[in-house]
Amino acid sequence: MSLLLTTTLDYGETLDRAVHLALPRLGDYCNVIVEDHHGALRHVAWGHVVREKEPLVRDLALRALESTGPSAVPTFAQRIMKAGTTLVVSQEKLRETASGLANQIDPALVKLGEQLRAYAYIGTPLIVRGRVVGVMSFGTTEQESRREYTDSDVALVEEFARRVSTAVENARLFRQTEELNRLKDEFLATLSHELRTPLSAILGWSRMLSTGHLDALRMKQASEAIVRNAQAQAKIVDDILDVARGMAGNLRLDMQAVDLVTVAQHGIEAIAPAASAKKIDIDMRAANPIRVVGDAVRLQQIVWNLLSNAVKFTPSGGRVTVDVGRRSGEAVLEVSDTGSGIPQAFLPFVFDKFRQADASLTRQHGGLGLGLAIARHLVELHGGTIEAQSGGEGCGATFIVRVPAHERQETHETHHDLESIS
Repeated sequence: MSLLLTTTLDYGETLDRAVHLALPRLGDYCNVIVEDHHGALRHVAWGHVVREKEPLVRDLALRALESTGPSAVPTFAQRIMKAGTTLVVSQEKLRETASGLANQIDPALVKLGEQLRAYAYIGTPLIVRGRVVGVMSFGTTEQESRREYTDSDVALVEEFARRVSTAVENARLFRQTEELNRLKDEFLATLSHELRTPLSAILGWSRMLSTGHLDALRMKQASEAIVRNAQAQAKIVDDILDVARGMAGNLRLDMQAVDLVTVAQHGIEAIAPAASAKKIDIDMRAANPIRVVGDAVRLQQIVWNLLSNAVKFTPSGGRVTVDVGRRSGEAVLEVSDTGSGIPQAFLPFVFDKFRQADASLTRQHGGLGLGLAIARHLVELHGGTIEAQSGGEGCGATFIVRVPAHERQETHETHHDLESIS
């Protein structure tokens, strides 16, 4: 059995193989539910001894997991996840449970249950490194084997689940390694592209200068272009070094009392030329001052990274809003834009290093995908949190930074509309 489970390192195939390997010895149908990185339960594998009934098993499990709200009934899987122990439900107990909850269960769920006609149930936790990561459950039905689960069945199911947990963890680690290798290759390709772009400009203008045939105006233009592209390259190198220092734990902060409003204003001034070039208005609202204990340079880097990201993804004529305030003892900085938004599928990964929603070399927007990762690391070093919100593509995005506020505060409200940079 172990050999059959380990002949593939594909996560989905491993689970599907495990389910159908166990039937009909351990039951008439089977479900595998795992916890995702958000803590939500996901139905990832299922099976039935009658293949035509597998869609019914799938629909029933999904409907049970999707039941939410105050009247939602806890599923057996949720009980097993919480307790971390095997649960056996006899035919009599199954009927009592269904009867007692008849008025609370979704009618559609009741109808699916009547079609499946479950007879008995057993579920056991999938445990990886001492942590419950999911549930593997089996059931018998009235139409098929129509049998109860015994102590010997419990031992078999628990041993099978243990082996499945090992196989699944091996497949997950393999998939994770493949994903890291893919991200590494994407990053190296993107890095080469991003370094080559300013380097090509520097080389081109340098060659033109070396001819000695440029007039004063063109020489000034060449010098400015070389400086601008050299600064772009330096920024790329600085970002990589910041990530390296962060991973090594060598990033040091010069902590002192700082006005977050002033930091935000300096960040806006720094991004003003880029915003002006795209005719983007930046509106700032602030309670002045908002004091925090932090590193002024690194705090400004956070603001710059968020504003740079907002301006990059906001189309010409759009708007970026910066809101600085104090809520529940925390200093809160919000940067909102009317830009392209963040796809819902990518939102959980937006702060990951080297991750970009569009990683192709033909993408519309440049960058290494490090800015938001650096911002999160710097915020966490300040004892704060950062989150991203977006309604999806085309709906803009909002980034919210929260750091502990300094005790002594002034609360004079001010409003700045920086129309001059548009």
